[in-house]
Amino acid sequence: MKILVGLGNPGQKYKLTRHNIGFWVVQTLAGELDLKWTERKCRSHLCRGQIAGHKIILAKPRTYMNRSGSACLCLVKEEKVDPGNFLIIYDDLDLEEGQMRLRAGGSSGGHRGMESIINVLGRQDIPRLRMGIGRPERGEDPRDFVLQTLTGEEQKKQQENVERAVKGLRIMFTRGWEQALNFLNRRLEIE
Repeated sequence: MKILVGLGNPGQKYKLTRHNIGFWVVQTLAGELDLKWTERKCRSHLCRGQIAGHKIILAKPRTYMNRSGSACLCLVKEEKVDPGNFLIIYDDLDLEEGQMRLRAGGSSGGHRGMESIINVLGRQDIPRLRMGIGRPERGEDPRDFVLQTLTGEEQKKQQENVERAVKGLRIMFTRGWEQALNFLNRRLEIE
């Protein structure tokens, strides 16, 4: 069982912001797999399904970004899944827009959602997919930047990045971690 957790903030106000790119990824994957967000558990919206014979749970914590750890701890306990079987998907200011980094673990890099998860679960070896959103203009507050509603053109670009991330996740389940690393981290096309 793998639990793919897309990080974001609940509510219409945040729906089309950079900070919600983790939600976009799991929502897009759910749509491709024809899964419905009918389950409410662990202060999260969940859906269950399979990719290439692998059981998965997709999760969107409703705790707000900075408290994502409490939802993940609940999922660990309720689903009896080791945090090493999670994949946390979130925005990253330190990567250019369109860049992605699939990693088996590491520090939070200053991301408060990931920091909450690491602190609550007490470990750093939690797989994650960091989605680059770029840096704000000089003098712009990063908090304002990640919470701005995207323009139509920005939404289109982010959706293209989301679709590439979903393709990488499918590669992870069908061809393995190394192939997904190659596709997501190095932008190698795998046909």
